[in-house]
Amino acid sequence: MDNKIVADESLIEKVRATQGTAELCDATGATVALLVPPAFFKELFLAWADSQLTREMLEENRRALAEGRVLTTTQVLDRLAELDRAHGGRARVTGSSGRCQC
Repeated sequence: MDNKIVADESLIEKVRATQGTAELCDATGATVALLVPPAFFKELFLAWADSQLTREMLEENRRALAEGRVLTTTQVLDRLAELDRAHGGRARVTGSSGRCQC
């Protein structure tokens, strides 16, 4: 993670004492952050990721990979740069459709 906050030992001890999730609040009682242990965060993240992909999607991705129908990030970026050059630097990908507008 890019953002890291170093807490003093007093706060660390309070967080450890919760033995689970905790709310971090300011002096007014407003929630500033929700704290979850790393293992629990990983469990939640994996459950969320599983809910976003169907078995069919995973199988199609496996087939595409096996058949060589996938592009690397570098290949995608190269193609986008090529499109941009072809449209005089005016190409813009907009919206979730990924359509190029020039």
